Amino acid sequence: MRKVIVLLGALALAFSLVACGGSSSSQSASVPEETPTPTETETPTPTEKPEEKGDEDELSAILTSIDDEGQSLIKSLDDQYKAVGETIGGTYDGYKNNYQALKDWFSQVDKETKEFYGKMDAYYESYYKKAFELYADDTDGLSKAIDDIYDKVNSGTFDDLYDEINSGLLDDAYDDYNSGLLDDAYDEVDYEEWSDATSTFYQDWSDATSAFYKNWSDGSSRFYAIWSAMSGAVYSGERDYDAIMKEAEDSMAQQASEEAETEDNSSEPASEEPAPEDTREEPAAQESEGAQVADDEIRPEFQKAMDEYVAFYEEYCDFMNTYTDSDDPMGMLNDYNEILKKQVDMNKAFEDLGDDDMTTAETKLYLDTQNKVNQMLLDAAS
Repeated sequence: MRKVIVLLGALALAFSLVACGGSSSSQSASVPEETPTPTETETPTPTEKPEEKGDEDELSAILTSIDDEGQSLIKSLDDQYKAVGETIGGTYDGYKNNYQALKDWFSQVDKETKEFYGKMDAYYESYYKKAFELYADDTDGLSKAIDDIYDKVNSGTFDDLYDEINSGLLDDAYDDYNSGLLDDAYDEVDYEEWSDATSTFYQDWSDATSAFYKNWSDGSSRFYAIWSAMSGAVYSGERDYDAIMKEAEDSMAQQASEEAETEDNSSEPASEEPAPEDTREEPAAQESEGAQVADDEIRPEFQKAMDEYVAFYEEYCDFMNTYTDSDDPMGMLNDYNEILKKQVDMNKAFEDLGDDDMTTAETKLYLDTQNKVNQMLLDAAS
């Protein structure tokens, strides 16, 4: 549009020169000496275009600011991760003495990602209010503006965060330390110390990964809920941002309430088991606890727990592959949130098993299972 305005101005000037030249040769000779008045060169046709272009630029600037926030978050976490690597120095002793730096970085992933999504509502408000003002009577223009924020933010900035932080930095941390430094130290340090270090890393890494997933998922869900409300307003004729947001907030609150109620109901059977069943189960539990298990044996219940852990992560990886390849990932967010909740419970149960006294055979199975699941997660991420 800017090029069109410049060309129109140039053509207008050319016609004025030709007109002047046609009056007399003396006037034509004096034309170059004259300076065109502002009204001849600074008033494009139509006069409304520069203002509209400025408004459109303001919408683009908001989308750019959101992306800048995302890129700033990625750079911040990347710079901090590099600093952690320099602090640890690539040796097991450096890792052992400075592990807190890595743990603090895991916490920063959660903290800074949460802060990023906390800033988004202000950007949404500025964008949608401006779009409603600019395209109050232009349904097509408003529809395009609504589509633009989805493409640039949800399918752009948010996807970049997932790729660069979850599939990038967090995977790098796993490769650099669990599959790298700690794996290399296996033959160099006491087995029990190595096992503790490996388990600690995995738990902290898993917590950071789950925290990022939750922040990203919650932020994406909120974006989609607001975007859906604004998108519906395009054809309903509603242009009051505050009224539309109230509708979106009410919808999100109702959904959260329904999810909480479903979660509460799902936990009721476990707390209300009939007393006779509990009585019948107690002797078996006592017998298992009191039984002497040889160091090279694996308790059946322990084996079952390991098998269930692997089975869950097979299901988890299959779902994540489907989710990643889906043309409508936002439509799968409820299922996504459910499997993340199940993952938290499964990880907690697995961690609790690691706190129990295990035989040598069970310890080996526990670590083998952990490494198998870790490899499954890396394969799924790649």
